[in-house]
Amino acid sequence: MSSPSANADIGILAQQPRLNDDGSPTLLEGPEIMTSRRDVYESISTEYGTPHWGNCCYADIADGSTVSPALPSTVGLRISGVGNVPLPILGHQANKIKSMSTTNGGPVFEIDADEIKIQNPQWEASLEKLVETVAYKLGVLPSYLSAELDKLLYVEKGGHIERGSDDEDVLGSLFIQLPSKFKGGEMTVYNVNSSFKFPLGAGGDATYSCFFACHFSDCEYAFASLSSGSRVLLRYSLLYNEAGGFPTASQINESVSTLKWSLSGLPPVDRMIVYPLKKEYRVHDLLNTGINGLSRVHRKKAEALKAAGRDWELLIVTAKMVHTHHYRGGCSDNSSIIDIFDEAGICVSNEMKWLKDAVDFESFVNEGMMLGVDNEYECISNWGTCTSCTGGYYEDTKKTYVATFLVSYDPSFDTELKCLGGCEGVAGVCKTIVDTRDYTLLDRLIKVIEAKEKSKFDIQSCQILLQMLTESRLLSLGRVNLVNKIISGLSSSHEPNEALYDTILDAVDKFGHEELRDAIQKLFGDARRKEGRDVSVFLSRMDFALKLNKRIKDSPSYLEDAIIDLARHGNKNSVSDSGAVVKTIMGMIASHNDTNLLPIIEAILGFLHTVTIGVKSVKFKFLLNRALLLEGLLSSNKFGSLEVPLMDFAADFIEGLEKVYLYTPLTKLKGNDDLFVQAILFTMDFGTQSVWNKLGCWAIRTQELFSAFIGAIMNVRGHGLLRDVLNKCLIQYSITAVYTSISDWTVRNNVNDPQILPTPSFHVQKILAIYPNVVRTGDKVKRLPLHYATAASNASFEVVMEVFEAYKDGASICDPVTGLLPFQLAASNGNVEASFSLLLANPNLVFGGSQVSEKKRKRSTGEA
Repeated sequence: MSSPSANADIGILAQQPRLNDDGSPTLLEGPEIMTSRRDVYESISTEYGTPHWGNCCYADIADGSTVSPALPSTVGLRISGVGNVPLPILGHQANKIKSMSTTNGGPVFEIDADEIKIQNPQWEASLEKLVETVAYKLGVLPSYLSAELDKLLYVEKGGHIERGSDDEDVLGSLFIQLPSKFKGGEMTVYNVNSSFKFPLGAGGDATYSCFFACHFSDCEYAFASLSSGSRVLLRYSLLYNEAGGFPTASQINESVSTLKWSLSGLPPVDRMIVYPLKKEYRVHDLLNTGINGLSRVHRKKAEALKAAGRDWELLIVTAKMVHTHHYRGGCSDNSSIIDIFDEAGICVSNEMKWLKDAVDFESFVNEGMMLGVDNEYECISNWGTCTSCTGGYYEDTKKTYVATFLVSYDPSFDTELKCLGGCEGVAGVCKTIVDTRDYTLLDRLIKVIEAKEKSKFDIQSCQILLQMLTESRLLSLGRVNLVNKIISGLSSSHEPNEALYDTILDAVDKFGHEELRDAIQKLFGDARRKEGRDVSVFLSRMDFALKLNKRIKDSPSYLEDAIIDLARHGNKNSVSDSGAVVKTIMGMIASHNDTNLLPIIEAILGFLHTVTIGVKSVKFKFLLNRALLLEGLLSSNKFGSLEVPLMDFAADFIEGLEKVYLYTPLTKLKGNDDLFVQAILFTMDFGTQSVWNKLGCWAIRTQELFSAFIGAIMNVRGHGLLRDVLNKCLIQYSITAVYTSISDWTVRNNVNDPQILPTPSFHVQKILAIYPNVVRTGDKVKRLPLHYATAASNASFEVVMEVFEAYKDGASICDPVTGLLPFQLAASNGNVEASFSLLLANPNLVFGGSQVSEKKRKRSTGEA
């Protein structure tokens, strides 16, 4: 196992003071920051420490309600010459006791041990358990410690014991207070310059329960006067059977002082220690037993933490960790808390929910609170032995560990510690700050935010704190510093939304941009906040920059930086909500009508062209929203022709259309979706012949798709677009080609009739059926469908003749692009059969075709 000093979280070694509202530094609150968790682990580690950690004295009730064992409340006390003595003691028996006392008068009377007998048979066994607890509390070995009864003390009203010490030949003394009814009489133990006071149940529990107090022999003790009632004490000498002598309070002080110093010197955000026990204690080991259920070695560690941190809380936590070794390389850990017990063994998992997030079982690299991983193959040594292992060749190997830990924390800094749970814990504190306007608590919170990477503001927390400060009437350097720290404290995993950006703008209006420049630049410059983020993140930044530019005189580079960051860091594998992106852009155009947005639009359109979305249905929706954006931009008449983005879109659209399942576009076409047809129009206007070829090939994949395709075009855009689609996309294809589904084009006249295979030109027939005059209609360059058919090198003979039969006069009209007649175009493109058939149908074309074609061309409509 690696040494604690090598792997433990070193904590925060220093902190900077916050400035007051007038700009002066505040004094640091709490202990001076001098130590780290490394110091704690080194102090408590067996390799570095001594075997004696404990208290110079200790006192507690002995009724089983605490970690101390119970002594029988029915003691069965018998005193020679007195008889059985019921407790609390009665008046007539008190007189007998006083008469048997070895002391001469006074309100404190003593009876020698020889005259005393405890008749309850459970007393000795209970006393042995109590002595074991005393050993742990004093930090000595239980196997060496025993107790020998010295005397009984009976104290009446006004009775007290002066400050003094006992026999130095023993380790110390143990006082057991039998059930007594009294007030006053506080016990005080003195150790060098320290004193410890124990009321021992005066005026309350002492009537029905036993109490005990113990101390080392080199400590002094005293009992104050009883103000009423009486008490009965049994004094035992604590004997220590070790050859090398017995420990003393001074030795215990020296042993625990280093641990106490390292705990007391921890900064507020580090005042929690997680100590691994390297084994699992089951629920039945801990329930209602707590630290009494721990092994001797682990109990000593627990008592050491309790002795060093007197006001700290001690918990026993059982946790699970799954260590995964990925077969492709690397490893990862996933840890979670199962149960939380207090030191008495009461399950407090529900009450201490915040602890489940605050305790970090990862290595020191992640600012954990304990020791770390030895290497990626061997699991964390703090977790003991593996409880289960799964996986094998070509699979991730998962090892599960369950172990128990001691968790000690300072409850006076629970606010800071709850923030260690991350943004959720911080959010709860922020709400309290805003509700109470507690700036002292805000100061404490800011220190946590600055010290711990995991503890940061979420969007809502950041916003409500900024609103609180901007709404305040006070305008000071201290408030400016707070605003800067709050903006800088936003978690890198949270990007500001519009509401937070607007709140930051309000802060700029109040405190000035120059005062907040560094925090805003840090916000924009954080690489973790930019890498792989959605395009919407950068759009929000651009919108914020545009609003900020209207408020300030200088021209900061926020807008230019956001444009550059989009290209460099934007997520090119997905767009979370392309519809929202379109809405945001159009909103920016409306809001910043007087600003030149062309650089933003060019950057956005260029970026969208680079996005590659794997999910087919999402990609199709993304493409349609791009068409919506282009349509809106063109309608605004602010950004020119957008020719390059439209050409990019045409290529991207057909590529996406080829990959999407047919059901989605088929549904859109059957619904006469305007946006889908608009995308087709963009493709026709700005695509290349390669793009058009792909669109035509896609459209004739099935008869159902084709019918919906031409029907939507006719219903939404009319004849012009359908003519262009026929000329550029469809006329060069045949239904019987390998890229179509012949079975989907096969027809029957009746159910029982045999199937009739489609003709190669069946798709052209369907267009002629809904738009007969298309063959007579020229496009923008006066070309007819027959010109396109004969000019296409891959157009089939059947398609050419289908178009010719629909408008035979077209054969005598020269192509306005090449000046050739259709039969000449067909011949020049290798379609000899079509060329011969066209010539055979009108042999005069060889001789006088030019005059005839001129007349026919004049009769053509030329409809665009």
